[in-house]
Amino acid sequence: QFRSLGRFAWPFYYIITVFSAVTLFQLAKKFSVKTKLAWLLIAIPMLSWALDANRKTLTVSNSVRQNHFDKNIFHNSDYALALQTAHVSVNDFQCMLALPYFTLGSEEITAHTSIETDAMCAADALNLPLMNFLFGRSGYQQSMQEFQLFSDSLFEKDLLTQLPSSKPILIIKPANDSIPNQYENKLLHKATFLCNSRNGVSFYSLPLSAFKSKSLPVTVDELSHTHLIQQKDYCCDTIAGPVVYTHFDSTEMQFTRSGYGALLCNTLPTSLFAESIPVNQDTMNMELSCWIYINPLNNFIPTFHYYQLDTSGKVVQNIWDYPVSSYNIYKNWLLLTYPITVYSPKNKIQVELMNPTTIVDELLIRPVNENIFYQDPVSKQWWMNNYPMLQNKSK
Repeated sequence: QFRSLGRFAWPFYYIITVFSAVTLFQLAKKFSVKTKLAWLLIAIPMLSWALDANRKTLTVSNSVRQNHFDKNIFHNSDYALALQTAHVSVNDFQCMLALPYFTLGSEEITAHTSIETDAMCAADALNLPLMNFLFGRSGYQQSMQEFQLFSDSLFEKDLLTQLPSSKPILIIKPANDSIPNQYENKLLHKATFLCNSRNGVSFYSLPLSAFKSKSLPVTVDELSHTHLIQQKDYCCDTIAGPVVYTHFDSTEMQFTRSGYGALLCNTLPTSLFAESIPVNQDTMNMELSCWIYINPLNNFIPTFHYYQLDTSGKVVQNIWDYPVSSYNIYKNWLLLTYPITVYSPKNKIQVELMNPTTIVDELLIRPVNENIFYQDPVSKQWWMNNYPMLQNKSK
């Protein structure tokens, strides 16, 4: 039995159709045009194709006529009535944002939540543009800028410069459901509650200042006045345990997050680290982070795999992640961060990526109570724990 995706049938269908038409035409030419057989060879296939097209058209048109989705769901006045009752004017907002966040754009950076229908219906009823979108094949850059709104406050939000005004954003969320993502929760805590609607959703007012970036506890200007311990490729504020820092500068790449090089994953899987970490205690909590490049021509998000093996080869910790909903984005680079626990200095730590076209840079494994500083030799940008440090700002 032959099977394939529907879209692969398109070239097959058109090639066979054109081939059939040309073949029938050639057969008809062998007969005299005045004969009935020649006309039948042309008329019968044409009539068959016309009936097939008409059947398909009727099926689609009937399903559209019977669709009451627009009548029953859109143009619902409950959203507007709830805001009017709370003496809130829709004109005070420039757009609407639904939480938990959902999007389907590049199809590689996606998120689906239960608020999708309510959000689109409310946007229609209130005549407000919706920042979330379900629009396949849209540019990955738009998806990345949307996701970056929920990134750590250490990242400057690129999309804010494109907003048409300084008006606040109207937040819509399920009234009784919590927001599981920590970054979305931080934004919601900065918003002002407005009202609930009979549809089971809540509205909040979120000022643009909620997206404002902030500096780390130590700024670039303060580094020169801070006593740091110099190591080979980085500095640290204390020595709590061993640190793994790989900048991949020995392999020159066109795209780098920092420095002169990065690692192109050309095998499946590609190992980023496969060694023991000589921790000075039986159990140590650490943070593993690295940056991956989102290529606009091949924007496939790789599968991340971390696992830890004890001396007998048994897996004692295992993390599989397909980070299509990761928020920490910086100039086409996506930061992956995971808490891990090293249970023994003899255990082997394995870090792998499963996409053979991925570019990765700045692998860092550090004790959670030790801050790591390094400077990009090209841009002179300082980084702390793989996060950018804002310059010329005080605490």
